[in-house]
Amino acid sequence: MPGPLTTEARVRELGGLDDSAVYQEFRLANDAALSARIATEISVASAWLQSRGGKDYASGDLVKDTLFAEAESYLCLQNLYESLKMRKIRGTNFPYVTEDSTRFEALIDVEMPEHIKKFIDAYLTVEEGKPWAAPAMVIGQVIDRTKPGNLSARQQLDVDIDEATGLPVIIFPLTTQGSNL
Repeated sequence: MPGPLTTEARVRELGGLDDSAVYQEFRLANDAALSARIATEISVASAWLQSRGGKDYASGDLVKDTLFAEAESYLCLQNLYESLKMRKIRGTNFPYVTEDSTRFEALIDVEMPEHIKKFIDAYLTVEEGKPWAAPAMVIGQVIDRTKPGNLSARQQLDVDIDEATGLPVIIFPLTTQGSNL
């Protein structure tokens, strides 16, 4: 696997990250931490371009390699700036928790999924209009909620777990100093 075509120096130049205290914008401890973060993002950008560029990536052709290196630099910056963008959207008063924030919803519901798909779209086929993330609960069969509901909450939970997993819930009598919990 060929290595990255861009350099940290080029990324810093393009991004205006040449100030001695620029690492503080990213809330990092020092410039070495920023260098490590840039190196990580260069690796991600390189992998992304390699997965799509095929034999054209790092081909030895000066024109192609120059163009891929520049694309790698910009992709690195885009990924690097995501943390700044999220912090700006989140704001100082956590608008996603304390008030309506359509901008934050758009980040989570639209931009993040698109950003994720950008990295894996070469390996993933997504049907338009259908969710592409796995559902949170897919472990068992559908629970029949049409049965009479005259059970206690605890009993109903046991029944639901039995139906979903197909396994019976075994109740163990727990006692503390002789009294039944």
